[in-house]
Amino acid sequence: MLQVLKDKFRSLFGKGTLEEHQIPIEENAVATNTRVVRLGESLVFAGKCHGSVGVRYCLDYLQDAFDAKKSFKYDRPEYSNPSSTIAAGGDSAILTYTLIPRRTGEFLVREISDFRGDQTVLRETTVLVVV
Repeated sequence: MLQVLKDKFRSLFGKGTLEEHQIPIEENAVATNTRVVRLGESLVFAGKCHGSVGVRYCLDYLQDAFDAKKSFKYDRPEYSNPSSTIAAGGDSAILTYTLIPRRTGEFLVREISDFRGDQTVLRETTVLVVV
């Protein structure tokens, strides 16, 4: 299974690209799915962040194939007000990526959790963009 994913990634993005990303992939640990969207439709991905603890969420995708917008929503709305005083650790939030394809094709999007530099691929989505 792991070799199939590596071969698929290389066929999409060129030789050597997988190694350049340096994202560890554990066999059978990554959930995978496929989504078909029309050119111009939105794809939404969201994950948990907690900066004071060292938890980040990010996407790995071919950046020239998508327009991307990020939005950040704190679990405790008062945390987004810089003048408020709240207890430490109240900065947990949801980071949402909205991707809009720029061209047709097949692309790989990886959702990654980063805990103090230790990256784990949570999910891989093959996005098939059609007209």
